[in-house]
Amino acid sequence: MAKLLNVSGVRGVVSREWGSVLTRIAEIDGATWTHPTRCTGWTVGDLAAHGAWGVAVEADGLHRAWRGHSGPPQADRPVAEDGRAAVHDALAAALEALIRETDALRPTDLQRTAPTLVGEIPLALALQMFATEAAVHSSDLAAALGADDTLEADAVTAVTATLAAFLPALAEAGVTPPSDGTVVALAGRAVDLRVATHDGRWVLDNATEPTTWVRGDDSDVLLFALGRLAAVDPRLAVDGDIAVAERFKDYIPGP
Repeated sequence: MAKLLNVSGVRGVVSREWGSVLTRIAEIDGATWTHPTRCTGWTVGDLAAHGAWGVAVEADGLHRAWRGHSGPPQADRPVAEDGRAAVHDALAAALEALIRETDALRPTDLQRTAPTLVGEIPLALALQMFATEAAVHSSDLAAALGADDTLEADAVTAVTATLAAFLPALAEAGVTPPSDGTVVALAGRAVDLRVATHDGRWVLDNATEPTTWVRGDDSDVLLFALGRLAAVDPRLAVDGDIAVAERFKDYIPGP
C-alpha cells in the first residue's frame, strides 16, 4: 500500500500550494490571465477558476464527511470571465474553508468515507487527492508562467498514493490497451509505480518485470503519469517499448 500523508501533512501541502497560486494570481497582469496552460484548452484564468471551484467542493465534502451529512459535495462555479480579483477572492475563501474543515477532523474521522467528485471514497484517500490537486495545479500554473514546476517531496507522497489508487480506474476511459504482459514502470528515487495489462485491462503490478521503463526524478515521472510531461521530454529516460510510453495518456487518460 502506498504511503499516505497524515492530516497535518495534507494541510501543509494544501496551504502552501494553493497559497502559491493565490500569490501568483495577485501578481500577474491582465494579459497573463488569458495565457494558455499545459492543461488543454485552459488559460491561466480557467485554471484559477477551476481551482476555486474544486477547493470549495473539497471543503464541502469534508464538512459533510465529519458531520455525517449525506449528499454529493457542492459549490458555486466561478469562471475566468468573472475577473482576476473575483476568482482570487473565491479561491481564498474556498482555501480558508478547506483549512478550517481539515483542522476540524478528529482521528476517528479518518475511518469515515467522504463524498467527492469521483464518488464516496475513504476520507484518508480523499485527503491525498486534495493535496494532489493543490500540488499539480500549482505546478501547472508555475509552468505556464515559466517558473519551476517541480513537485515537493510531500506532494510526491500524496500524488503517488492518489495515482496508485486511481490509475486502473482512469484506464477504463482509455483506448484499448496493448497486449497482455505489457508493464510500464514509473521509476524515480522514491516512486515505483507499475501498471500492467492483464485480461485486456490495466492493473497495478509491482511483481512483473517491466517491458517499458520511464525513469527520472520523482516529480518528473509523476508529471509524466499525469500527462504534464511527454515521453520525449529530456528530463525523462525511456527504455523498452517507447511507443507504449508515448501513448501512455491514451491508455490511461486524466486526471
